Amino acid sequence: MQHSPKSKKEPTLLSAEARGHRLKQLRQLTGSTPNKPLTRAAIERKYGINAHSLKNWEDGHGGGLTESGARRMINVYQQENIHCSIPWLMQGVGATPTRLLPSIQQAPDFMQRTDPIATAVKEQQDFKSLHLEGITFEVKDDAMAPFYLSGDVVGGVRHYARDIDQLINCDCIIETNTGETWLRRLQKSTVPGQYNLYALNPNTKIERPALYAVEVVAAAPVMRIWRGKKWASSH
Repeated sequence: MQHSPKSKKEPTLLSAEARGHRLKQLRQLTGSTPNKPLTRAAIERKYGINAHSLKNWEDGHGGGLTESGARRMINVYQQENIHCSIPWLMQGVGATPTRLLPSIQQAPDFMQRTDPIATAVKEQQDFKSLHLEGITFEVKDDAMAPFYLSGDVVGGVRHYARDIDQLINCDCIIETNTGETWLRRLQKSTVPGQYNLYALNPNTKIERPALYAVEVVAAAPVMRIWRGKKWASSH
């Protein structure tokens, strides 16, 4: 009786190799000219991401890309005008990454810096248009200082239902069943199907730094931060 040769097992969307392949796809979108993406060494010089670590993540070695590593890389590629989500990078689900060409790409540097308010607002609009479930939120208190300051605007992509459990211990824009929106650290509650929301600042002046047993409708992990109290508070 003949046995058919065993076929090589295909990597799943969640495997370290698949995560690495998607991470490499993101790097292929960088660079000033087509087919000439940023090298790992260039990313290390520009953003401080160790080139050896990036190679291991892209090759799927040592367990592959972690969620904390994914957040660091998304922040890097956001600065390269590449819009991507944690679910796509880690799980292969959601919108395919897109590189947004700056609307004033041909303008000299000094002209690009003359209107930071308009630039930041435009970036937020682009973020929400590129992500079907994109959301932005203006920070209005000191609950999450020093990581998120009053006047900052954060952006993320909404998760619903069971997917919210994947965001435990993440800083998220939270939408509750009572219509409130918060920026808080998400934790499990002892009440099934509900969550606890925590402020990060131990010296916060808000009255309720911890909210318990909250029914969360949607949670969006922070993917992008726009800094600047002056422009944020005026829009």
